[in-house]
Amino acid sequence: MRTREADQRKMWWRLRARWYRNPEANEPSDAALTAQRVFYFVGAALLVFSGIQVQKAENDMDRIEREIDSKYGPDQGMPAFTPGVWDTQGGGRRPL
Repeated sequence: MRTREADQRKMWWRLRARWYRNPEANEPSDAALTAQRVFYFVGAALLVFSGIQVQKAENDMDRIEREIDSKYGPDQGMPAFTPGVWDTQGGGRRPL
């Protein structure tokens, strides 16, 4: 299968030119088409970068959960955590 670059000018004539009374006057310049290509390329690169960062964060969370489970057991959680409610009189936390 052969792949080729999409011709943006042909796409503009096929999809957008009919919206204008004088399509030749409203046809995008070469600079506008180049800027659009750059914008799409940068957007695609940012999407890939974001996906990689999300995957790294997920892997880090899995690693942290495994470390906690190996030290304290899967159902016990971290021993430093003590649930409490907000004590409005004393200005701090107090255990339940």
